[in-house]
Amino acid sequence: MTVTAVSSRARDLLDETGSWEATLRLLRDEGFTKVDAVRATVEVLGTPLDEAKVLVHESPAWADRRQQDEAFQAALGADRTPAA
Repeated sequence: MTVTAVSSRARDLLDETGSWEATLRLLRDEGFTKVDAVRATVEVLGTPLDEAKVLVHESPAWADRRQQDEAFQAALGADRTPAA
């Protein structure tokens, strides 16, 4: 899915719902990924990437993935060894 397609759909949903949270839920229900939701948040709302990641990660639309994603990120951090 292209950024343009994701952003276009997100804008349409935001116009329909008036709520970014409702937009995130509908994007997810339509099969868009969490990465797509972050890209749409950056593009449509003009949110910086780091803030968009937090906004999507903490949204109720993605709450069921939060624990799994945090564990994955923690495992990535634990696998890194400091440079000598």
